This record gives sequence, C-alpha cells and structure tokens, in this order.
Amino acid sequence: AACWWEGPTSAGDRIYITSPERKMKYAHTAELAGADIQNGKLVVSEPLPERFKHATKKATELFFSRVAAVERLVFLDAEEEEADGDVDGEEDKMLIGGHAIVFFTPGVAQKIEGMKITNFGQQGNLGRYPLHFHLCRDVDGSVLSKNVIYDSNQRCAVVHGSHNVTLYDNVALHSFGHCYVTEDGFEQDNVFERNLGAGMEKPTRKLFASDGVDSDERGPSVFWIMSPANHWIKNVAAGSVHAGFWFETNLAGVRAPSNLLPESKGFIPSHQPVKTFRDNVAHSNNEFGIQYYQPGWKPRGPESVIEGSIVYRNDICHLVHGNGNFVIKGGICADHEAAVPAFQNYGFRIDGLTIYGYTQNYLDVLDYSNTFFECKRDPTRGVVGITMHPFATYGTYGAQGHFSNVVFRGFDEGCPAAVPIGMSMTLAWHSVDFSPRSFTHTKFEGLGATTDRISVCRAMNRLTGVVVHDRDGTIGPMSLSGAPGFIVSNEPKITSFANGDGCLQDEAEGLGCMVYCPNACLRMILVMVSNTYSMRNITMIISDGKVEEE
Repeated sequence: AACWWEGPTSAGDRIYITSPERKMKYAHTAELAGADIQNGKLVVSEPLPERFKHATKKATELFFSRVAAVERLVFLDAEEEEADGDVDGEEDKMLIGGHAIVFFTPGVAQKIEGMKITNFGQQGNLGRYPLHFHLCRDVDGSVLSKNVIYDSNQRCAVVHGSHNVTLYDNVALHSFGHCYVTEDGFEQDNVFERNLGAGMEKPTRKLFASDGVDSDERGPSVFWIMSPANHWIKNVAAGSVHAGFWFETNLAGVRAPSNLLPESKGFIPSHQPVKTFRDNVAHSNNEFGIQYYQPGWKPRGPESVIEGSIVYRNDICHLVHGNGNFVIKGGICADHEAAVPAFQNYGFRIDGLTIYGYTQNYLDVLDYSNTFFECKRDPTRGVVGITMHPFATYGTYGAQGHFSNVVFRGFDEGCPAAVPIGMSMTLAWHSVDFSPRSFTHTKFEGLGATTDRISVCRAMNRLTGVVVHDRDGTIGPMSLSGAPGFIVSNEPKITSFANGDGCLQDEAEGLGCMVYCPNACLRMILVMVSNTYSMRNITMIISDGKVEEE
C-alpha cells in the first residue's frame, strides 16, 4: 500500500489503514509489533480483517489501501472540557479543544513540521481550527509538513486569505467538517501535495461563515476548494460522509473578511482557472469522489484541466453540475452506482477517462461486509457510467458536454443491468431534450453486440427528442463499419426527417430505445412562441411536404 511513514514505527505504535470499501467505516487502526522500514514491511500485533487481503498492491494495482503512521515524537494534546449532560448530542463533550493560528504575518515564512495534534479545533467557533493561516496574504516559503491531525473537533488545516503556503505529506484522521480548506475563495498559489485525509464527519454544531452558509453541516469534504487558483497534487481523500474533493466556488465574489483586502476587489472565485489538479485519489467517501456543484465552476480563459484522478468506491465518481470550460482528462472511475452524472452544465469535456462498472477486486472485498453494491447484491439494478441529462444551454459555452476517448470496462454479463451511457431525469426542467452532446473514439471492452452501450429507456416515459452525436460511429451498431452519425430516440418526429442514410430500425441492437442515423447531420432549432398566446391549443407540426409529424 502507499504509505505515510514519517512517524515512529516501533512496537506499540499505531498505523491507520484506509478502507478498501465504499464506506469509510471499514478503515482500520492497528498496533505494530515491529517494522522494517527500508524494505517497506510492517508487522502488526494482531491479524488484520480479512477484507484487507484484497487491498494490497500485490492484490490490486490501482485500488489498494493507504497506510499512515499515527504517532509523532512531538505532540500537542489539548485537554477535553467536560459538560453537564448532553451537548448537541455529544455526551460529556464540549468539543472545544486547542487551536493554532498564524495570524496576519505577511512576508514572514512559517514552518510547522512533524507534530501530532490531538483534540484541537473548537466546534461552532469560526476561525478555531487545529492549524490555521489567517489573513497572512503572501507568506512564500511557509510550510505545513509531516504533521498528524487527529480527532479534530473542527476542520484540519485551513488556509484563509493567505498565499504561497505549502502543505506537504500531512495526515488528518477523524475530524468534524471540512478538512483541508481554502476558506474565502481568494487564496492563491498554495500547494496541497501528498496529503491524506480520512474519517470526516458532520459537525453537531453549525459553523456559520460570513455569508451565512454552513457548508460543513451540509456535507463535509476532505478537500474543500473555495478557490481553484491553487495546486492539488497526489493527495488522497480516503473517507468522508459527503465528498472527497468539493469545488464550491462563489460566483458572487470573495467572502468576508478576505473581501476587505484591497487586492481582492473584482476577484470572482468561480471564474478562476485551477493552477494544478493532478493525480489525486478519492475513495470510500459516502457520496461523491469529486464534486463540482452549483453555483458552478466556470473558469475564464484557457480550459482548466482535472488530470489523472483515480476515483473509486464512492457513491458517485465525478458529480458535474452547473459547470463549464474544464476537462476531466485521463484517470479512472471504478465501482460506483453512477460514475459521471452530468447535468445543467454549460460546456465541459471528458477525454481519456476509463470507467469501470465493477471490478472483480471489489466483488472480492464485498465478501467480507454487507455493503450494498448493485453488481454484487442485486445485478438486475445495474450501474451507469456517463449519465446524460436534458437541459437548455443558452449560455456562451454551447453544448453541455463532449466525450472523447472514453473506455468502458465492467459493463458485461457480470453486472447484466449495467449501462455505459444512460439518461437521468433528476431535476429535469424540460420534457424535451435540448442538450447537444457528442462522443468520439469510444471503446466498450468485453461487451457483446446485443448488450446496451447506450440506453434512454428509463427516461422515455417523461422525455422526448434525445439526440447524441456519434462523431465516428463507435457507439453505433457493431455490425456497421462505424460511419459518423447521430443516435436518436426512436420517435417518428425525429427519424422521419433524418438525412444521410436515414435511421436504421433494423440495426438497433445495443441502443436502448434509440436508433442509429449514419451520415446524418442534425441541427437544433429553437422555436419560441409569444406568451401572449395561450399555449393550451398550440401544436407544432413538422412536414417535408411528404411526411407530417406532430
């Protein structure tokens, strides 16, 4: 397993092993009997649970557990304040510990390294976190490194109104609320590299920020990204009750108090490109691996890149909602109920992503728990790879999404109801699909000719007019040579008027409730009727002079 070795690893010391499951509760803390660090070997005092025999690098090249040394030779441990009776559900605990703040030190490099910090953070008190850079502005050369933040009452390491801080090789375990944080949306050029976080729970006491929003209570993330203008490299988000990484950028501007800094004027977090987001890992988060959520991230300038993310065994891999002008490039999604639900977006791309409906390694892990996963417990329910969504994109970014070089694996007879590309009606605003999207160089590994590669059957009782541009014919019928064209819902109002070679009713295997129209060129035309007319008695009739359809 990948390891964080910096603490003592002698007999009696503890290590933390991240969950190999979709649920973070299957993580494990073990006591060491000895260690051979040079050869990368640890000896634990008691046998590990059986599920971990499938979580080593020998067992799986990609989906292994991470191991972290919990102890450090230098430690800060705050006393626990007691309370009379229950305090917001926490019996005999105030959840008020210590806090460490670097406050307004522009131009002064600070270094905090190699400590274990326990019972820090003060739940419900804004600004009281275990490690906190507060309104320091530019502190180039500042480093938080090789620390362990353990049993935090509120958050972990917070960068707030500060720039050029490096957080490297830290471990944060068992915390309430968001963990690694850029807080107001103005933070820039900070580096989060090779940090591990796991065990993030919802706080029992609300923490209201200056804008009145309590996102910790709505759902904590291991990495909370209010400002994309920073660097995230090779981090591991290994367990939260909500999300691993959460891009929650503000369209209204920088939050207080950073908005009082003169240089923050006109800075819109939602419009900032990400500096670097590369080779990060998210697993065992109860809901989302990586979440890009409304009001949405719409960076200005060149397309931003989310590169090489390994995301597995969350409920959802990438939730893309209300975003534009970025690309998910490369990487892996594996063992999710839905890999990429994409809805209400304004133009984003996926290029080179590999999506596993299921992996045999995860089915083996599930032999040792009762966690529900469709492909193991109820294969008739299936899972979905890319989920399309009907939405009118009248913004400046054009179509909702473009998908290229996507590889689908594990959508075979091992999970017979799994669908690589499907349609969702969640939060649908329209009964007609206004959402252009395109696919090119799509690969389906292990699928038979009759297995659905794309299906909109579940949506057709509420939706009409689905159109998918298959630019090179790699989704269309396997019996054909792969001519470019369109895949459309099987409705006469579309198929009757398709040009090119028409729509092939007899070549629809693998296209759930859809047909293939090779060499067709379809365009979307928006017809609007004045609201001065009653819509009750208006029907659109389409005709080419020979055929007429409503």
